[in-house]
Amino acid sequence: MADQKKAGQNIDQIRELIFGEYIQKYERRFKDIAQDSKKLNQLVEELRQQLAAEAEIQKAEQQKKIGDLKKSIQSELQKAVKQIESLQSDKVDSLQLANLLIDLGMRLKGENVLDSINPDGEDRSDG
Repeated sequence: MADQKKAGQNIDQIRELIFGEYIQKYERRFKDIAQDSKKLNQLVEELRQQLAAEAEIQKAEQQKKIGDLKKSIQSELQKAVKQIESLQSDKVDSLQLANLLIDLGMRLKGENVLDSINPDGEDRSDG
């Protein structure tokens, strides 16, 4: 048994002499790769966090812009409604003015406005 143990140690020594330098290089290389991988993972995580923060900022800015646009559109819509109402009231006033002018013209001619319109709503003055 001692011979087997001694033979095993001799083989280990021979292996160490032949491959020891290569094994140490590979171990250093794997250790360097593991460290580089860890650094890359940390960097990726930092970048992910930065992107998430920037995305939140962009989202908030876009929501604010959308809110501002909604307010602007509502304001412009209210202005347009007021203009439409003003135009409609002007139109009514124009119709009233036209009716007053017709009434005035008929009175100047000495005619009654109601006499010139038949019950069907047609003008009788033309003939």
